[in-house]
Amino acid sequence: RSSDLCGGYDVVLLETVGVGQSEFAVADMVDIFILLLPPAGGDELQGIKRGIIEMADLVVITKADGELLIPARRIQAEYTSAIKLLRKRSKVWKPQVMRISAKNEEDRKS
Repeated sequence: RSSDLCGGYDVVLLETVGVGQSEFAVADMVDIFILLLPPAGGDELQGIKRGIIEMADLVVITKADGELLIPARRIQAEYTSAIKLLRKRSKVWKPQVMRISAKNEEDRKS
């Protein structure tokens, strides 16, 4: 039960690893499901990620700085296009795709 995980806290972050059944279970327990992706993972838009992309409320391209800024912009554009083709989970929320950088505040843009 999700209430057992919260321990009385207002904000609880759950992290999963990989792409499997745990992500599907977690998606039903959380208020927002965020998919974090590196800009040079080499597996952009693979079919194996399709299910997890469909569940994501927010897709975040990490490490969007330095030499990875251009690949991060490309991946952001690819995922933005892909999300438009997927079945909508909500009538009121449109999934977003954004880039972030811990190094460079200028690159923290959606």
